[in-house]
Amino acid sequence: MNDNSDYYEEDYRPTAEQAGPVRRLPGSSIEIVREPPRCSVPRHVLFDFDGTLSLIREGWPQVMVPLMVEVLQATGTAESAETLHDRAMAFVMELNGKQTIYQMMRLADEVKARGGLPEEPAEYKQTYHDRLMT
Repeated sequence: MNDNSDYYEEDYRPTAEQAGPVRRLPGSSIEIVREPPRCSVPRHVLFDFDGTLSLIREGWPQVMVPLMVEVLQATGTAESAETLHDRAMAFVMELNGKQTIYQMMRLADEVKARGGLPEEPAEYKQTYHDRLMT
């Protein structure tokens, strides 16, 4: 991991065990955590840490992962684009739910592990945001 421990949250860990089999709303990827009573109105809605509904932000991995593949290929690694894609997707999803900087810190670690000289994670984050906005 990155040598700068200021970026890491010591208290970041799962807070609940998997409750049981996952049921999804038919035709969607919406997970049903608990069946609501049939005659009630929803009283709670889950928002991301930044106040958005997750569905609004759909598609961000299709911007982030190719950027990471591009950065990793620039290290001169012999790994294929497909291998790099799979590796990047795995750590992006592993860090999903945390702030973007954590994924960019991991990217810097991956660059370093391949003998490259990484940019600051904040620079990778800015590039990602610029591409996301286009």
